Amino acid sequence: MESTGSARLVGGNQVSLPLTTTTPHHRFAKVKRQGNFQPINDVSAPQSCSLHANPHSVSPFVTRRKSQINPDCGCFRHSDLVRDRPSTAQFREKLPWFLNALPSADCAKGGHGAYTNSVDLKGYETGVIQASEFRTYHTPLNTQGDYVNSLRAAREFSSRMSNLLKIEIFPYSVFYIFFEQYLNIWNVALTNLAIAIGAIFVVCLLITSSAWSSAIIVLVLVMILADLMGVMVVLGIQLNAVSVVNLIMSIGIAVEFCVHISHAFLMSNGNREQRARKALETMGASVFSGITLTKLVGVMVLCFARSEIFVVYYFQMYLALVIIGFLHGLVFLPKGPSVADTVIGEGNTNAWKLCGLDKSTCLTVFFDLSSTGSNAPGTVNPQFYLQFVTSYQNPEGQTLIRVTTITRHWVDTAVSTEELVQGFDQETAAVVMARLASLKMETEKGPSVADTVIGEGNTNAWKLCGLDKSTCLTVFFDLSSTGSNAPGTVNPQFYLQFVTSYQNPEGQTLIRVTTITRQWVDTAVSTEVTCFEAHSFCYGRPTNLQSCFIPHSANALNISIGELVQGFDQETAAVVMARLASLKMETEEGFDATRWLDRTLIRLCSKFGDYRKDDPSSFTLNPYFSLFPQFIFNLRRSQFVQVFNNSPDETAYFRMLLNRENISNATVMIQPSLTSYTFSSPPQPALLDVASIAADRILLLDAYFSVVVFHGMTIAQWRNMGYHHQAQHEAFAQLLQAPQEDSQMIVRERFPVPRLVVCDQHGSQARFLLAKLNPSATYNNANEMSAGSDVIFTDDVSLQVFFEHLQKLAVQS
Repeated sequence: MESTGSARLVGGNQVSLPLTTTTPHHRFAKVKRQGNFQPINDVSAPQSCSLHANPHSVSPFVTRRKSQINPDCGCFRHSDLVRDRPSTAQFREKLPWFLNALPSADCAKGGHGAYTNSVDLKGYETGVIQASEFRTYHTPLNTQGDYVNSLRAAREFSSRMSNLLKIEIFPYSVFYIFFEQYLNIWNVALTNLAIAIGAIFVVCLLITSSAWSSAIIVLVLVMILADLMGVMVVLGIQLNAVSVVNLIMSIGIAVEFCVHISHAFLMSNGNREQRARKALETMGASVFSGITLTKLVGVMVLCFARSEIFVVYYFQMYLALVIIGFLHGLVFLPKGPSVADTVIGEGNTNAWKLCGLDKSTCLTVFFDLSSTGSNAPGTVNPQFYLQFVTSYQNPEGQTLIRVTTITRHWVDTAVSTEELVQGFDQETAAVVMARLASLKMETEKGPSVADTVIGEGNTNAWKLCGLDKSTCLTVFFDLSSTGSNAPGTVNPQFYLQFVTSYQNPEGQTLIRVTTITRQWVDTAVSTEVTCFEAHSFCYGRPTNLQSCFIPHSANALNISIGELVQGFDQETAAVVMARLASLKMETEEGFDATRWLDRTLIRLCSKFGDYRKDDPSSFTLNPYFSLFPQFIFNLRRSQFVQVFNNSPDETAYFRMLLNRENISNATVMIQPSLTSYTFSSPPQPALLDVASIAADRILLLDAYFSVVVFHGMTIAQWRNMGYHHQAQHEAFAQLLQAPQEDSQMIVRERFPVPRLVVCDQHGSQARFLLAKLNPSATYNNANEMSAGSDVIFTDDVSLQVFFEHLQKLAVQS
């Protein structure tokens, strides 16, 4: 028999193994075969093609006796067979009939029901059968392993038969679709995991420029995967398509626990323990709160899922991943091999920033080759490595990284110096010595070098939204003199450095560095902090720094009075006190600003005044402090302390401008300036007192937030009568115009724009002026006032009364 295409064995109610064979060009060929062409021999069925067929017939196409042939049957006559087998022509003739014959009582072996779809007869006329199928059986299968082994055995058997018959044979069954994944699940899993880990290594290598650090990250990821697979074994989670996908995704999740700590370690300085500690301090909290806790909360929701697949493959696996990744990233990694003492490109690294590089740039790097201790250089490895990583921007704006790694041999100088002599470059050595000498001259400690390195010890950083020429900031330094390391005991000079990084209107980022120096004064040892120094750092002024020294404790230090007095700036001190009082009012609950200002002023006068105990009349104050009590008096009455009748928004607005304006503007906020305009004299400053009001005088008050033009009673009457429009009264017109021009100039130059108030004596808006004046004349002593002056209806004490009480309290023993 010639067979082309495939033969398919089908049958049974057991789990079947259909074997399909295909071949493109199989011609009919004679094949010797024992038995009949009967894949299934149903002995209970009647014999075919014969009314009285022989039950032992070798073929369903064959009958023994010619007389017994059914006339409607297409069976062979036995006499036509050759050795009980049909010829090729007979088989070719009868096959279509057999496949279309319905099983019946006359022809029970008809193949229409069982074999019609088992043979592909396309091209049959040319003698080619494209494909065929037949059924086989598996033994009973119970477990997943049985199904996988049966699939593997069927494919191995089909492969052997294909090689033997030179035709393609493949098995097929319904359950093969579901269990085919298990044939190569390990190969797929390991391949994809290796690709993912390799990609992470390449990315880490490009970002960190450190092969060792990248290798450490990969090692930790492999350990996390191994632990996660161990958890899968403990929990009974099978390795299938879902779990493999979870394992591959776990690599991307687990790398977050490692890469941040490794990068922070690379960017830190010091030995391995210091760098590991800094890495945990800078990134440990972020990894714990930003990665561990957020993922843990998200995973816990899956615990309540009703579907078993979500609980097993997602909740259990991802919960284990978060816990294992956290332990490896924050526990193992900082103490693992990533913190080795000597790592190329990592251990004891330093970073420098240069303003520019060109082809002629040559830098010298010094290495201290300390050989003390057991870990002397070269005792373990005679080879050492130096790696220089240069990041720069080319003219096209591209950021490039250039890595240069060199190697040298350690030389045992006790044994031989010949290697050193051969590698000695005299010109290079001369240049290095010159540079080293210059460096030592700049860095060796002397009387002018501070103990604390500028920019390193106890520094602070602030960020502002904007800076302009009038911006002035106040920085407070608490000068603690307790303990053995009292200020000035080692070096009488101290330094303050302000580094300001800002962007100008052209978009350029600029850095402005201001360094000042002061001298410590001799102090007697005291048991408590007694003073602080405040510096107002102003931008846009020739003198960028004003400082003041203000005691704030009852037991003041015995300070060299002359040195402190000469450096005291009264205006700066008043502004500092105003800013500090505003800060305390915002941050300290129940803070009494007026009482705090009074106590501070009393201590200042008691310390720096000249008096006899308990004798107020003997009290005199040094000229360097003469205006400070007046500033404090006006500060007590200002809108910064007396916030009543102001909305919270107004108070915040006033304090915001007080904290950023320069000293001159802030002083005007505390103590406004008053200018007098009269016929008899040019404009001149006037006392901020109600006594400055006169009927024939114009006053210009600049309180920063408001500008007031105040006309005396007589001036207002003349203006209302129109005298300033008459030619013979040109001087009066000029007198009216002068304060108007000055006020407009103030308004134009100031931002935010102040409120302009033009009022007359005894008018309703005169309150803007009277509220800022010293109430030396009130309703209690109105009879002492001169004609044309004014009184203030208030219970506030005047400046004179304030000074009298201050003298009494300052001289008390």
